[in-house]
Amino acid sequence: MSTVMLSIFQHIEGKAVLPSLNCTQYSSDLDVLYSLPFNITIANGTTECTSKGPCARINSDQQVFDFWVWNNGPEEALQVYCLTHLSQLSLAFQRPQWRIPAELGDLTQVMALDLKNIADGNEIPETIGKLTNLESLNAVGWQLTVLPESLSNCKKLRFLSVSAPLKQLSASLSFLPLKNLWVSYFAGSSVPSDFFKNLNPTLRTLVINISKFQSFDSFSTLTNLEFLELSTTGLVKIPTVFNTVTSIIDFRVTGKNNLTDLSEDFPTENLVTLVLENNLFNQIPKQILSSSKLKALGLSNNRFVDISDIVRAKGPLEDIRFSNNKIETLPKTVSRLGDTLKMLFLDGNQLRTVPAEELVKMKQLRTLDIRHNLISENEKVRLRTIFLQNPNIIFYL
Repeated sequence: MSTVMLSIFQHIEGKAVLPSLNCTQYSSDLDVLYSLPFNITIANGTTECTSKGPCARINSDQQVFDFWVWNNGPEEALQVYCLTHLSQLSLAFQRPQWRIPAELGDLTQVMALDLKNIADGNEIPETIGKLTNLESLNAVGWQLTVLPESLSNCKKLRFLSVSAPLKQLSASLSFLPLKNLWVSYFAGSSVPSDFFKNLNPTLRTLVINISKFQSFDSFSTLTNLEFLELSTTGLVKIPTVFNTVTSIIDFRVTGKNNLTDLSEDFPTENLVTLVLENNLFNQIPKQILSSSKLKALGLSNNRFVDISDIVRAKGPLEDIRFSNNKIETLPKTVSRLGDTLKMLFLDGNQLRTVPAEELVKMKQLRTLDIRHNLISENEKVRLRTIFLQNPNIIFYL
C-alpha cells in the first residue's frame, strides 16, 4: 500500500486513526520488551531502574507491571500498550510525541497513567473508559481540547491533571470521586451547572485557568477545598466569591496580574500558604499579618520597597519570598521571626547590606538568598565572614 493511501486510511474527518497493534504477535511481556527499538532496563529485583533511560519492572511471573520513561524520550513504540499487566505507565517526556492507540483500553489493571507526550492532533481514545481501576491520570497535549466522555466510567479516578487547552469540562466528570483536579491551561469560559457542587464532597485541590471566566458563582460551593491555584492575567481584584471558600489552606494566583490588596473578608482563618507573585503590591495586606496559621508567604515580583511590617505577622512564618522587588533595607527586627523562619529569599532587590549579626542568631534559619542586589564586593566579604559563624545557614551572596 502506498504512503499516500496509508495516510488516507489513517485520517477520518481530520482525526488520526491508528491501525490495530496486533498484540497477538507477542507471546509474552518480555517479547514486547525485546521488540522495542530502544534500550531498556528490566528491573527484576537484582537489577534496579535508574534515571538514565527507559525502565520496566517485572514480577516473579515475568509480567511487566511498571513501565516508565522520563527526560529524553525514545522514538514512538506503541507496542508498549500491549503490556496488559501494567499497573503503572509513565511516559514523562514531551518530545518526541507519541500517539495513543485504542489498545489503551486493554490495560485494565492500570492504576496510574502519566502521558505527557500526546501527539498533536491525537485525542485520548474513548477506550480509556475500560480502565475501571484507574486512580490517577496525568496528560499533556497541547492540541487536546476535549476529554473522552467515557472517562466518567473510571469510577476510582481521584487525581486528574490535564495540561491542555480544554474548551470544556464534561458534567459527567463531576460525579467522579476526584480529590485533585488540575486544569491549569483550561480555555473554557465556564463549567457546567453544579459541577463544583457535585465535586465538593471529595475535591480538596483545584488548579484552574480562569482567564476566560465571565462568572465565578460556581466556585462558592467549594466549601471543602483546601488548595486553590487560580491562573489568569490582568486580575485587578480577587473575586469576592472566593471569600466563601473558608477551608482554604493554600491559596495561589499565578500569571501576571495587577492585585494591590486583599478584600476585608479574604479567608485567612485556615491559611498556611499564600502566593501572590507578579502583582502590584507595595504594602503587606493586614489580613496576611493577622493570619495566625500562615507559614509560607510568596510576594516576589511586586513593588515592595519596605517590608518592615513583616515582623508583625502573627503566624509562625517559615518561608518568606520577596524576590525581585525594590526593597532597600531589611530591618534588624527581622530577628523576631527567629523561632520559626527557615527560608528567606530577598534576591533581585536594592539591598546594600543586611543585618547579618541578627540573621546569624536566628535558630531556625537554613536558607538566605540575597543575590543580585547592590551589595559591594567588600560588603559581601564582611557578610560572608559573619554568616560562616552559623554553619546551619546556607547563604547565597
